[in-house]
Amino acid sequence: MSSTIQILEPESLLEQLFQAQSWPTYQKCSILSQNQGTLNSSCWSVDWSKYALQEREELFEKLIPQWIGFHTSGHTGLPQLWFRQRQQLLAEILLLRRLCYEETVDGIITFAPVHHIYGCLCSVLLPLFLGVPVWFHPIEHPAFIAHTELTHPLYIAIPATLTYLEHELRMLETYQHITVVHSTALLSPRGNNLVENLFPKLRLIELFGFTETGLVAPRVQPSTEE
Repeated sequence: MSSTIQILEPESLLEQLFQAQSWPTYQKCSILSQNQGTLNSSCWSVDWSKYALQEREELFEKLIPQWIGFHTSGHTGLPQLWFRQRQQLLAEILLLRRLCYEETVDGIITFAPVHHIYGCLCSVLLPLFLGVPVWFHPIEHPAFIAHTELTHPLYIAIPATLTYLEHELRMLETYQHITVVHSTALLSPRGNNLVENLFPKLRLIELFGFTETGLVAPRVQPSTEE
């Protein structure tokens, strides 16, 4: 597996991911699966900062179909297919954008596979609407996490990411501010350790939800509330 970062144009990324097809009841839909070419198995990057907001919104309207199908993880039974409307995804992205302090995030480093709803939202659509560069790293390539050109990075984590970040505190301390978004599993003690070791520099956002429900609620650490 190559560790070279592939530079993608926005249209190429969206066309690869959202290949339109027909499905009973859902016309002009896109069904995401683990077999998304190299989007889940190789490192890639898209620099959304080169495109004006109007251009990015036009790409969203043009290339993302009205219905997108996601499969459940299969942890509690056979994977099931659930369809979400484009407008439902947009509503969740606008919420995530507010949570992530869009005025400070200058780049996204993500490990969330794009075929899951979490990865689709945070690895693809969130950087589109924030207008910042994004780098996707399969967890097998942790050596490429350090991005010295950033000052306020946003990490999109899966459980294995927290283990790596906990061992890279010296690298994380070079940033002015760090946001880490976590979802899909019970937060390990490593997440709490990151907050404690990097306070007040690091902000951890937990997302609660499922493929069937979408985003249900967030929790932010550290919090001023008990």
